[in-house]
Amino acid sequence: MAGMNVIHHHSDVLVIGGGIAGLMAAISSAERGMKVIVADKSNVRYSGAGATGNDHFQCYIPEYHGNDFAAWIEEFQTGQQATIRDIEFIRTWMSRSYEMVQRWDSWAFP
Repeated sequence: MAGMNVIHHHSDVLVIGGGIAGLMAAISSAERGMKVIVADKSNVRYSGAGATGNDHFQCYIPEYHGNDFAAWIEEFQTGQQATIRDIEFIRTWMSRSYEMVQRWDSWAFP
């Protein structure tokens, strides 16, 4: 490849894709002291759904939704997420969702 400039980058973690999952992996790795490179097809500020903020993220907030987690899960299954049948997946997702939103808020995500 004559005439091509080659630049080598070194990192502990290479994240392919700058969507929400990729950026969470990158941020979590960096918080643990690893050097991270995110490779994306576009500018991560405009790529995927991350640029639109958290207004569409399903989240269980005990102070808002009440302490009856089982009732909230049942309501969740009848709404937009009715196609998700794995109760343990839903339970795990929702039990950690508020924790994730609090992390995003601490990073000044919209």
